[in-house]
Order: sequence, then structure tokens, then C-alpha cells
Amino acid sequence: MKVLLVIISTFALVSSYEEAADFDSFQKLKSLGVDISENDKAANGTLNCCFACDSLARSFGSVAVARAGQSSFEEWLSGFWSAQQSETFPACLFRPSNSEEAAAAVLLARLTQCEFAVKSGGHASFAGASNIRDGLTIDLASLNEVTVNEDRRVVSIGPGNRWHDVYSALEPKNLTVVGGRVASVGVGGLTLGGGISFFSNLYGWACDNIVNYEVVTASGDIINASATSNPDLFWALRGGGNNFGLVTRFNAYAYPQGLMWGGDRVFPIAVNSSLIRKFVDWGRGRNGSVEDPNGAVIISYSYDTASATWRAINSLDYAIPQPDGNHPAAFDSFFDMPSPVFDSTRTKSQSQLTLEWDAATPNGFRQTFWTLSFVLDERIISEVLQIWYEETEPLTRLNFTVQFPVLAFQVITLSQIEYMSRAGGNALGLPGSSEPLLIVNWTYMWNEESGDDKVLETYARVLSRAKAAGERLGVNHRYIYQNYASQVEDPINGYGPESKAKLLAVSQKYDPTGVFQRLQPGYFNLKGPPLSPSQAKWSS
Repeated sequence: MKVLLVIISTFALVSSYEEAADFDSFQKLKSLGVDISENDKAANGTLNCCFACDSLARSFGSVAVARAGQSSFEEWLSGFWSAQQSETFPACLFRPSNSEEAAAAVLLARLTQCEFAVKSGGHASFAGASNIRDGLTIDLASLNEVTVNEDRRVVSIGPGNRWHDVYSALEPKNLTVVGGRVASVGVGGLTLGGGISFFSNLYGWACDNIVNYEVVTASGDIINASATSNPDLFWALRGGGNNFGLVTRFNAYAYPQGLMWGGDRVFPIAVNSSLIRKFVDWGRGRNGSVEDPNGAVIISYSYDTASATWRAINSLDYAIPQPDGNHPAAFDSFFDMPSPVFDSTRTKSQSQLTLEWDAATPNGFRQTFWTLSFVLDERIISEVLQIWYEETEPLTRLNFTVQFPVLAFQVITLSQIEYMSRAGGNALGLPGSSEPLLIVNWTYMWNEESGDDKVLETYARVLSRAKAAGERLGVNHRYIYQNYASQVEDPINGYGPESKAKLLAVSQKYDPTGVFQRLQPGYFNLKGPPLSPSQAKWSS
């Protein structure tokens, strides 16, 4: 009898999800606490975003809804990282207090055909990514649970958290999860897009460390996705972004963690050749990095407006604390260099380290992110650096009171790629890669809206020239890291045709009417980027 029950239980877990053929939005909304009047039902087809906002306020309280003219509207908008996002005015912002309220918001958007966006941390750079003009913005800030289960192996995390919140809650318990490296980045976007961590060589990416997702579907159902329950959706959410439903809880593997070691070493840019060589050696495991997976390394370049100088930065992070004045042996080669002009490496908490990363790019300025991937190669790093310098140096002479161009390189190591096969794999299309890969991330922060086209035109040229250099050197790779992509790049296409076809099939199964594809247009959906190059007048 016990065996039979196990079989029945297992069948229930893996049974296929399907929207009911007689699905009734009004009935489902009523079960979620939203009662639509008969008159309004009769007007179905003419209902709009204002009706959706009114219904949410009436059903869940006016304090949960913010509209233009209210102090809460400006306050909630200020929580977006980039000026482009905070200057986008929705019809209203809604803060659900639980999964059922989030489900009601999705259903009301579907009923009224109101375009919507979903905000976790709001750290995307371009307008529309997690806030939508004249539509419904669902702000998940109140879904901020951080709960450790009894055996300390799994942490339940609400998408309204930012990573500093998560680490601060776990540090007293000497635990951590695989998550973001910047304090103000939200849990939801980073994890659904992949999620590179300080500990990715030890444990993989954030998406590969999720045990279960709680998901609101386009039908307003609240379901779980794991290796045994809706496993196709589980696979798709591991890198496929916000294309399949609204995730209201992430259950993540927990790992023991106390203090760690890390920081930045800043040099004059003249050291770039030596730094690049050491970085490539580290990424290829030539100096013990394979044997010791506790470390993470980034090299980056920036322009310091205060001193009008170009700088090279070596960011080094290590999972194990070090005695004062010491560094991990795995980083010996990086310390065999001239003395830096600045050095913040020391033992500290993970939460403190994320605040240091956060300080360089504060809220409230204009931002842009761009990315490409290559096979790890010293030549392409040097060429990309030269291209970026040639194109951005003229920008530094513009009359911006604030500007901060940055070029960063990091490695997708073979150990990270191996973790991508865990529990059925992820959607990123990288398992099977035989060589480490290089992610390039170009960013720019500035304060003058009048400079938007000039900055974006410049970075579009940088991207085009970098692709051409990679083609000439034979090191281009199709992968585009979603969390660094600009609004004209197509991360889903970069996962490869097999992965994209599977993602489209999952979308059709869990969202047959295309709610998350048609009504959530601002981020990276399955059929293309938010803007095509032809729509962007500044794109080459």
C-alpha cells in the first residue's frame, strides 16, 4: 500500500499543468478576493489599466496602490536604480502582500489587457525593464521573507528582497546562499537571468542553486516548479527570465559561511598587459584556481573624473577569511605586481562587500549596460579594451557633471559550466562548452538626459566593433548574459536554437494566451529584445 501511495504521489508531482478549458477570469479573481460587479463584467472588453488599479485598491486597500500625485508614488519610484526607470510613470504601482494578491494583479492585467511590469529590486538600466509607462507596475517589495528551514539546508526567499537584506539575515546564522554581489540588486531579476556570485566556482550560479520556485501563472494559479513538480517550468526559470510567470518565492540551497576576504586593488592603466595575462591564466586554471575554487576574479577599467585618469581594477574575492595583511595563495600572481594606488582587500562580511560594490553606482543617475561573450583569450581582451578607450575617451570631454564609464571582464569557468547540469540543467545553453568563456560588460553612468543618444550611439559602436574583432580572431560566442544586456540585445536567442525552442514550448504550455509575452513587453521576452536595432535610432 505504501508503494502505491508513493507512485500516486510521484505522479501528482510530475503531472502536466494545463489551463482549464473553461477558465473564467471573473471566477478566479473572486477566489483571490477581487469581486467584479455585473455592470463591469458586462463592460468587459472596454476595461483598462485604470480599472485594474481601482480594483486592486478596492480589494486590497488604497495603501497598496500608488498613483501620480500621491507621496507614495514618488517614494516608490525612487526605489528604481536608474533615472530612466524612475522617470517612467505607470498608471499605478501595486505592492502585493502575498502570492494571492500578486496573482490577482496578473489576472486583472489579463482581463483588462493592461500592459504590466514586475519589479524585484528595480536594478535594470533601461526604461520599461521593470516599470511601465501608463501600465501596471507590480512592485514585490513586500514579499520580503528570508526563512531558513529546520535542517538549515534551504532558505525561502521572497523576490522583494535585495541581496544585502538576504545576507544580513543569514550572517548571524553563519549561512549564505548563492546570490548577487551588489547590495541593492534584487533577488528576482538576478536569479531568473542566471546570477553570478562570489561563490560560483564553489557552487555554480544562482539559478543552479534553486530547489523550488513558487510561481503565479497567467491563469492566476499558484504552483511550484522543482525537479519533481513541473520540471519543464523549473528548467525554463533557470535562466529564462520572467517569461513564464511571476515568481513569488525562491527556495535556495543554503551553505555554511562566516566572514570572507575580498576587495579591489586599483592600479594605473599602464599595468593592463600584465593584469590581463594573469587574469587569463587564472581563468584557464594555470595557477591553481581549478584546485582551489574558493576564489573569484574580475578585472575592470574605468575613468576617474576627479583625477582625470584611466584606471585598472583587480577585484579579488575569496570564501575563506585571511589573517590581517595576508592574501589567499590562489591570488599570489595578482600580488606579484607594482603597489596599487588603492587596496581595499581584507577580511570582511559578505554583506559589507556587497555595499562596497554598490557604492560605485548609486541610485538616481542615467545608466546603460551592454555585453558580449567570447572564448577566453588574451587578444580579445586587449582589443576590446582598446576599442572601448577609443570610443569613450571623447565622451569624457563632454559637459557631464557626473560620468563613470566602466569596462569589466569575468570568466565563466569550466567548474561553473559543470554546475549548470545540476538537477536537469538550465536554459542558458552553455553545458558542453569545452573551454572557459569570457563575459564582457560595458557600463556607463551619467546625469544629463541630453547626452542619452550620444552615450548609446557610442556603446552601440563599441559592441559592433567588438563583435567584428571577435569574428576576426575566431573567438566569438553566441551567449549573452541577460543581466548585463542592453535593450537591443537578444539573450534568449543567444542560448541557442534548441534551448529557445524548449523555452517557447514551456511558455505555450503554462501561458497559452501569451499574457507574459504580449502584456509584459519591457524586458527580454522569447521573441526578441525590447527594442529592435531599427527601432533604436542610436543603434548601429
